[in-house]
Amino acid sequence: MNVSGPAPIATVQRPDESTLAMRLNQRFAAEVIQVTGDRVVLAVDGVQLVARMTSLDQASQLIEHRFAQFAVKDMTNSSVTIQLLSQGQSTGQLASTQAPEFIPNLLKFAGLPVNQTTEMIARALLSNGLQVTPELVAELNNLLAQEVKWDQNTAQLAAALKAAGLPLSSGTLSLAKTDFPTLVQMVTSLQTKLETLQQSNAPLLTKELAKNAAELIRHLIVLMKDNGEALQANLQEIFRILGTPIEKELAKFVQKGDHNPVLDGSGKSLMTLAVLRRQLASDLSQAGLVRELDRFLEAARLMQLLNSTPTTEPAHEPWLRMDIPILLQNPLIKGQDQRKNLHTAHLRISYLPDNQEKRIDPANTHFVVNVDLDKEESIQINVSVAEKRVGMEVLTSTEKTRSLAEEELPGLQEGIETLGYILQSVNCETAKIEISSNLGSSTLWRSFGEVSVEA
Repeated sequence: MNVSGPAPIATVQRPDESTLAMRLNQRFAAEVIQVTGDRVVLAVDGVQLVARMTSLDQASQLIEHRFAQFAVKDMTNSSVTIQLLSQGQSTGQLASTQAPEFIPNLLKFAGLPVNQTTEMIARALLSNGLQVTPELVAELNNLLAQEVKWDQNTAQLAAALKAAGLPLSSGTLSLAKTDFPTLVQMVTSLQTKLETLQQSNAPLLTKELAKNAAELIRHLIVLMKDNGEALQANLQEIFRILGTPIEKELAKFVQKGDHNPVLDGSGKSLMTLAVLRRQLASDLSQAGLVRELDRFLEAARLMQLLNSTPTTEPAHEPWLRMDIPILLQNPLIKGQDQRKNLHTAHLRISYLPDNQEKRIDPANTHFVVNVDLDKEESIQINVSVAEKRVGMEVLTSTEKTRSLAEEELPGLQEGIETLGYILQSVNCETAKIEISSNLGSSTLWRSFGEVSVEA
């Protein structure tokens, strides 16, 4: 369904007045001139085109290609987003030439030795939009040398942290390397163990702390049946809880002179879980719950790391990144069975490149929400907001989900207009969706610069 009418056309013009018209989903072959982060400079029929790849992973694949096939995935008045096509997707033979000497020559030009280590580091730097300099190569080499064993993925993680302007140390790299279960899995497991503890013959204080922790976890779940105001308040509370480091909470207790904040653990903060964890540390019968608490708190630390203020100028536009559990309630399902309707929403909100204060402007922003509905079903909602004019793309993994999404569009339009926005365009399609979690090393470095459209 497309409310805005025909697909837009982007026109690119060169100095001699020749023009290149492009449409959504158009496929074309081009010569790769330059790759910088997720941005590429291409030559198409003699016309130079500056575009953005759908992910850093795709952009990195172009480093050693001279020719490739692409498809136009998104367009605005100021940018074109393209996707690299594999040979199986292209209409003809993929014209490409490997340049195995590219990275070695780049290292030599920088006055660096050429070996397996420097080549892996250089590849990681390039794929994250960073220059190959002696200083950066040395920094990553010194860090990776502290690892017992590292590979290309580890180098990619280190380079991704550097490109994002985040602190780079053995501690932050170790945290970024950790593969966590989904947020729903962690929340569900915690809820079950906390209920068991409350019903046990544990000391009264322990049971009270377990009750507080269960209440905190409940506040971290978005109830999709809520109205707009309740939903907004719920999200703000979740962002506050997950975005506040435990160290900040501890500093408040220290300032008060309270070095034993057990009874203050009833507040809605991650300190609630930390206080319970300390209470259970010496109880061997609760070792499983202690591990679950540690894992959840480490996952929260990773999200806080990804959203921390950059210490250096990031190579890519910054995003607020958060994983949030959502409950799609079914009135026919009661009690604990409702947990079967818990799903993880992977949220990314752009700060936009010209936003110096790193504050999100509700009237001008861009955000992407990926939701895992089940093993076979997923949905991606890509929203661009410019001067309160909204453009939306809804991708679903099956036709059934697409039909359900289209049925909800009138209500969605009404809700958006109630908030003072104008729904200018909306498009629902069935497509293969790649869910990028904000947790876990398998997708972390690939999604740092992942952008589909900008407002």
